[in-house]
Amino acid sequence: MSLPPTTKQTVLTGFTTPTDTTNVLKQLRATAALAVKMQQEAEDASRRAAEDLQRAEEEAEAKAKAEEESQRRAVEKKLAEVDKKKTGTERARRCTGCAKAKFDVPCTLTVTSSSITRCDRCRRLKIACTFPGEVERSKQKKRMMDEVESPRRGKGKKKSRHQSPIEIEEEADEMTPTVAALQMLADKIGQLTDLVGQVNNAMAEGFAAHRKELHRMVTALDLLLEYREATNESIKQE
Repeated sequence: MSLPPTTKQTVLTGFTTPTDTTNVLKQLRATAALAVKMQQEAEDASRRAAEDLQRAEEEAEAKAKAEEESQRRAVEKKLAEVDKKKTGTERARRCTGCAKAKFDVPCTLTVTSSSITRCDRCRRLKIACTFPGEVERSKQKKRMMDEVESPRRGKGKKKSRHQSPIEIEEEADEMTPTVAALQMLADKIGQLTDLVGQVNNAMAEGFAAHRKELHRMVTALDLLLEYREATNESIKQE
């Protein structure tokens, strides 16, 4: 009568059956493989976050530059319009008397007074001298004075006027904080991107060491599984 085969207790697991030892090794191997996969996903997520921040920084800087360029072009356009209107007015500055007389040369003003302004020709001929638009400006001034005295009369009316170059520059200065705010946002995003980059570098070093250990663990478990399966096969043959 033959004795039942004896099973030696392994030092590694403490289990008394080969099947239990093999199952535990397979579970450990699966757990290590899952840890490798999860770590790779964490590294990918960290890299994507850094790329998103870098892209956000570039977009913020591009937006700040575009806003600054847009404001610069708007100011240049307004200044050009003011210069154009000013040049056109000077070329066509003739009083009504000279215009009726078909005197094509622009009126000259060598003598001016705070109360009466006449061109040299009208003063020499001692005739009335009125420039186009002065009557309208006088009426507009009177309306403005009436509105100041009676605010309700001018309430709700839309006022329009030409801006001077100084006013345009002041308006540009008022718009400048918008560009500054966008640039500040880009700088903050840049600082955050640098910080995330430093954290990612530190994490990458830790990930690399951990990944190396996990791969070593998986390799060792694979060798143990191969040895365990070979041992089980030899036991079955006995």
